Amino acid sequence: MEEITFNCRFITPAFLGGADPKGTPELRAPSIKGALRFWWRAMHADWELSKLKKEEAELFGGMYNENGKEIALRSKVLLRVEMMEEIISKNLARSIPVKYMAYGAEERAYFDVGTHFKACFKIIEKETKKVEKIKKDVRTAFSLLTQFGGLGSKSRNGFGSFYCEESLSLSQLLKLDIIQNGEIEPKFTGLSNMVQVYQTTRTFNDYVEFITGMAKIYKDNGRSNVEKKNRHFIAAPYPASNPNTPPDRHAKIHLMSAIDTGIGLKGLITFMPYDYLSGHPDYSNNTKLSWEETKELFGEGIYNAQNRNGKYLLETLIND
Repeated sequence: MEEITFNCRFITPAFLGGADPKGTPELRAPSIKGALRFWWRAMHADWELSKLKKEEAELFGGMYNENGKEIALRSKVLLRVEMMEEIISKNLARSIPVKYMAYGAEERAYFDVGTHFKACFKIIEKETKKVEKIKKDVRTAFSLLTQFGGLGSKSRNGFGSFYCEESLSLSQLLKLDIIQNGEIEPKFTGLSNMVQVYQTTRTFNDYVEFITGMAKIYKDNGRSNVEKKNRHFIAAPYPASNPNTPPDRHAKIHLMSAIDTGIGLKGLITFMPYDYLSGHPDYSNNTKLSWEETKELFGEGIYNAQNRNGKYLLETLIND
């Protein structure tokens, strides 16, 4: 059996609940593995759904249906988490932007910046070629999690971002074939050639400056410019009660994360469009709202955000 180890350090506060979500935070293997599965699915968004479910079950364990028969498989990837240095706090910055971005979790204890942990993956497979394929998939998915995602509550708002020594670089990930050539319209949050990645022009000194900067871009230049009746197209965390809104819940189609440059934090906004309204009418003209329209609805305000001096707050990394 082979192992892959990732040495990680939180660079923004991470809200990770344990047995008591409001008590002492815990970083458990299921939290990381769940996030890893999300990014593994995202990097295979061009697969047929039946193939995706089968391959996911074979790699991570689980159930899948084959010819009407439910088949259970054990995971080929075992994960052990080692906490090397825990810094637990309950003193989140009280600034309005930070409280806004952490809404719902702002009173909870969290792993503070500097908390160091190891994620150790053990590969349960004998065939050399399959072992190498699994190692490549795990490393790529974990790198996507590191650069574009985060761990815990509010991770799409920039919390739970972490640095990893063994991660693929941002430039390497942007060269993935599915991002460069994936001409698809995913039915779930997945990678494709429609992905857009933007980086802040400013380098922030700490997480407070970073979160404040992202709040300005997201809230003041994005969400606030969208009519209230259309905000459910950005994200719908709760089932709709209004018959004139889409009936399905769906997460934000953009993710905010921090990357450690060595001299401070840069902010990333990754736009990952997917056809979450497939099969539902656009309630204004009885046609399906396309992901292009969804992007324009919200994206223009974010991606054209400027400061008081007219300087753009974001620069394009890919697919503008």
